Amino acid sequence: MTLHDDDPDAAEAMIRHLYNFTPKVPPFDRDGKVRFYCKVVVAADKYGIPGLAEEAENHLKDHLVNSGDPRDVVASLKIVSEEYGDYDMLESCVSWQLRGRMNELASTPGFLVLLASQPKLLGDVVADALRYQELKRMRKCRCAFCHKIHLQTEIDYQISGNPFCCKNRCGFMGNCS
Repeated sequence: MTLHDDDPDAAEAMIRHLYNFTPKVPPFDRDGKVRFYCKVVVAADKYGIPGLAEEAENHLKDHLVNSGDPRDVVASLKIVSEEYGDYDMLESCVSWQLRGRMNELASTPGFLVLLASQPKLLGDVVADALRYQELKRMRKCRCAFCHKIHLQTEIDYQISGNPFCCKNRCGFMGNCS
């Protein structure tokens, strides 16, 4: 059988998966491995094999997490976002990696160029930063009885004071910053 539009290694991974064998990762360099996992996700999505797509996504995440050099991570993220950015699973993989390694990647050569070339990715980073800033301004209160922590905005505090829990007012713990 010939699948003209699909990568032969990805097609083999699909067949191995369908017969309950572990997909073999060919001996690629870093970029080749990234592309292999992406091609497997694409092929699995195309042929309706969500289990294989998730497995390939998890292997890609593991590969990125185990990459010690931030320059390698940026190069890998560039491949994923530029060549396979229209696949939600792969896009979320890139966003997940950015959230976990932002401090490390921010000063890496090529990272700002990657963000500038990918408007959606830049938007995700900015949205995360705004959410973080909003969380820093939240007030924390703890119930003295059940020890549950409640978060509230400054406006909510001005309107109603500290929140109620277990029919008692919670004690102020400070801001989240």
